Amino acid sequence: LPKGKTVVLAPYTNSCRSEITAELWERMAEGLKRKGYGVCTNCAGEEKPIRNTQAICFPYEEGVNVAEYAGGFLAFRSGLCEIVSPAKCKMVVFYENGSWSTSYEHFSLRKMGLNQNEIPVIFEKDEDIEKIFEIFS
Repeated sequence: LPKGKTVVLAPYTNSCRSEITAELWERMAEGLKRKGYGVCTNCAGEEKPIRNTQAICFPYEEGVNVAEYAGGFLAFRSGLCEIVSPAKCKMVVFYENGSWSTSYEHFSLRKMGLNQNEIPVIFEKDEDIEKIFEIFS
């Protein structure tokens, strides 16, 4: 994976169900690849990588180093976001306001003082993933 030109996808969470489907993650991965990024999926246990991405598994204590090496971190809001929040990289986090446990209002990394450079994306419809291609341009 190219240093500084990779995006780590983190689509999985154990605490809630996301409206962002595997197909949408696949579209994001393909779009990022077209822009020249290496794309990998953080996988643990039985989790599978998003199609056409490389699986990556790292211990939590290496999360910041992995994100900084990659240069990009794109995730559905989960505890992993808090773990890697100190990383100096492009950090894009999806929030879903329909779910209290992932609402931007309550769980923004920025509002919690964990990452002032976080780029939040409030996911409401499939078209919201198009914002990713503008962010990673």
